[in-house]
Amino acid sequence: MRRLGPLAALSLLTATLWAGPPLQQRPLSKPSRSGWALVELDAQAHRQRKGLWLSDGEGRPVPFQDMREGTRTTSPGPIPELRLGRDDRGRPSAAFNLPAFPEGTPDLRLTVEAQDRPWIARVKLERVGPGGTWVLWDPRPRPHVWQWSQGDEGLVVPLPAEPGPWRLTLLPILGRLPRLTGLSFAPQRGRWNLVREERISAAMRPEAARLWRLTLPEGEEVHALDIRLRPPVGALRIELAIPRPPVEGRAQEPLPLAHLGALWALPAFESEGTRLDFLEPFAGGDLLLRLPEGAEPLSVDALCQRSTLAFPAEQGQAYFLHLGGARREAPGSLSTLAATFDPRAAERLTLGAAEPDPHGFAPGAPALSIWDRLKGAWPWLIGALTLALVAVGMRLLKPGAPPEA
Repeated sequence: MRRLGPLAALSLLTATLWAGPPLQQRPLSKPSRSGWALVELDAQAHRQRKGLWLSDGEGRPVPFQDMREGTRTTSPGPIPELRLGRDDRGRPSAAFNLPAFPEGTPDLRLTVEAQDRPWIARVKLERVGPGGTWVLWDPRPRPHVWQWSQGDEGLVVPLPAEPGPWRLTLLPILGRLPRLTGLSFAPQRGRWNLVREERISAAMRPEAARLWRLTLPEGEEVHALDIRLRPPVGALRIELAIPRPPVEGRAQEPLPLAHLGALWALPAFESEGTRLDFLEPFAGGDLLLRLPEGAEPLSVDALCQRSTLAFPAEQGQAYFLHLGGARREAPGSLSTLAATFDPRAAERLTLGAAEPDPHGFAPGAPALSIWDRLKGAWPWLIGALTLALVAVGMRLLKPGAPPEA
């Protein structure tokens, strides 16, 4: 029986290595009325979103829509009573009258004519207060606009939905400020965007001179980084890359990760730029951050997307979110009905704790050969076989009992 011990342990190890992700379901709170319902994915559900599906209490698939970024459109319009010029210190300035926005917050887009690049400016916004005096609107973080290179720019300023006279002034941070040639607004009325942004701290450690390795949770959709540098440091560009494992013992060059934005930290000017936006979402894992000589990161946060699902719910009905397996498709589509969707009239449901899923099933896959199945387990198998051979060799080398007289 002792000889079966290593074999049993080896079988248990192989079964563990072959096991796939667990099938889970998470109950939703029961809707109090019939109509559109919303459920926001948390970090755990979002990382397992591949293959997710919704069902009713009997396990029948329910159609749903993932309300992602891009479902909202904007219609830029002219700014009433717009006056462009410069203030008494020669800085680009604009005065305008903001109309009422009863259903949303406007985004203000600047139109500029830049003589030189790069340039960065902090935006000073003022509105008329009691008695006709100008009152500073000072949100944190303070808004900035910039043009770094061709196609790499940020010229949109968020405003509160407060009608009346406003004044905008560009305060120089870097480079020669442009000439303001126009402003327009996008009111976002009757439109929506249900993708939430969650901030996750990245683990950071030095890798080499001027190089740091960042580690982010797997399965995320990272669309931006918030990087704070030790001040003071002027505006600079950085390099981001995805490391690759060696192939046949040869090191591989990391893959550059395209991004937009610049970093700076200038307390003397009450100005800091920390955000870098990715051109394509990053799925988590390790990132390499390279900074110019003398620059030092204080902290790095990943800005991750969290989806919201919308589906037709019936009052008092039980619903479940299924994760970890293959998707079961519901009949029909909600794309036509979603055109009339209003998030303000939808009921938000909450996600419960994970529990075993009696209705889920593992995703189908083509039949694998024995080699394919054992490929990931070979290091463990070879290690176990080596230990077994060493044990047998030691037993054979052990001197036997002396012959009887």
